Amino acid sequence: MKSSPRDQIRLGVDFAWDEIRIVAMRPIGAQRAEVSMLDRIALDVHADREGMFTDASAVVQRLQPWVKRNRLEGAPCVFSVPNESAYFAWADDLPEGQDGLTAGRYMLKRQHPRMSGDAYVTVARPNVTGAAVVLGAERGPLAQRANLLERAGLIPAGAETEAQAILRIIQRHLNRGTGAHPHRTSLFGYVGRGRTNLLVVQRGRLSYLRSARVGTGKLEETVARAMDLTPDAAASILFSPRSRIIRGSHVLIDGDLAGQIDITEPLEVFAKEFRRLMAYLRSLHPDQSHLGMVDVVVLMGRINALRGFDQALADHLHVQLETVDPTIGLTLSLPETAFARYREHGSQYAVAVGLATAPYHPQAAVHLEDSHHENATHRAA
Repeated sequence: MKSSPRDQIRLGVDFAWDEIRIVAMRPIGAQRAEVSMLDRIALDVHADREGMFTDASAVVQRLQPWVKRNRLEGAPCVFSVPNESAYFAWADDLPEGQDGLTAGRYMLKRQHPRMSGDAYVTVARPNVTGAAVVLGAERGPLAQRANLLERAGLIPAGAETEAQAILRIIQRHLNRGTGAHPHRTSLFGYVGRGRTNLLVVQRGRLSYLRSARVGTGKLEETVARAMDLTPDAAASILFSPRSRIIRGSHVLIDGDLAGQIDITEPLEVFAKEFRRLMAYLRSLHPDQSHLGMVDVVVLMGRINALRGFDQALADHLHVQLETVDPTIGLTLSLPETAFARYREHGSQYAVAVGLATAPYHPQAAVHLEDSHHENATHRAA
């Protein structure tokens, strides 16, 4: 039977703190795919610290009309699991099959005591030989998101942690031969509105992961107070081509030197989280601190739309800093309005792009009824 165009679409659904970001990939030929859709859905409810939405029905009410409007009922999707409810550990010589899962669960529980006993666990093997990565995710956020996607009309075919999706973008970045060389220590920061995902890649593999409760929200609030605007209106101005950072600590809007806004405090709070992690990495090698030195910091997220922010942060951290386009190496086939959205805020779709490019079976579904079905949680990054 010939598949329909809808069946060929691969959706990446990123549940951010205050919105859903969706990217659609369509295959072109046997080995390539193009980005055919890029959209966001604002939410009236927010996710809590564990990634649980306070009102799942309200999320469905926003998502379902979008699915129907775009005629995507029954389309398969891969969705994000928040890093706050996820765990990982590298393991050498992990056995295959159920024994490997059992050993992996024990390892995760020992390294992450707060992980609950009914968390989902799976083992991903990036290479045929060598170390495996054990991944765990709490049942609550994963089950809630899979169920609300089904209620909205989509088929949850897979789930990945935000870190897995970001790592897929990072891998393409590394393959391009940029400053984030696989043999160097790179600190990647995916900046959201309420939090920032920090990932450290050493010698080509993830070595550290944490989420910091800082993001663009503090910058938006500072601009909102200075201009007597709502945070959303301030964000529209802050991340528009009208704005840029000057003197490393002030936002200049429309070239109005008299009305420049001092962002020293939120910028310092932001930089402090990066410095704290960089200091921790050095502390792991007290006798050879150079082994914990970060060679390059790479930024992703909406923050890249604020001109001059990367240089301002680099000056604070005294380290090389780069930005990443999440669609690097991909073909774009977007309507004019979607392309304009991508040009302005493309970097904040990094997780959604990583999810949409995940390998999975379109006919598969994430089944959550069986608490012993370990493989229903993640696809390998």
